[in-house]
Amino acid sequence: MRTDRINREIAAVTDKYPDANAVDEPGGSVGLVIPKFPLPAGFTSEMARIAVRIPALYPTEKLDLFWLDPAVACRDGAQLPNVMTHGVTIAGEQWTQISWHDNGPHDPNRVSVLGFVHSIKQWFAGQVGSA
Repeated sequence: MRTDRINREIAAVTDKYPDANAVDEPGGSVGLVIPKFPLPAGFTSEMARIAVRIPALYPTEKLDLFWLDPAVACRDGAQLPNVMTHGVTIAGEQWTQISWHDNGPHDPNRVSVLGFVHSIKQWFAGQVGSA
């Protein structure tokens, strides 16, 4: 069952990404899918599907990893870094799992799902900058 905080944070994401949707998953986690996540130049599309899994114990349990549409690739043919595995199912869809974490101290009172989504933008920008 979703907490009020999770519902508020999902609403904050859908305010920024109106096509985002949340799907309750087994074990109490929530799969949050953003179907039109803007990508910087350097990738094979301008938009991509991404997913974030909100754990049942969030915010005590950290947000960790994100999932990317398997069709997304680097325009120059380089491999995407931090790929952990392919074929992961979230919200009934197939994804490529990307290793991405907030390595700083965890403060459940200061974290947010939207903040984590913004950090994913930084990950994509960093891939372009390192190419």
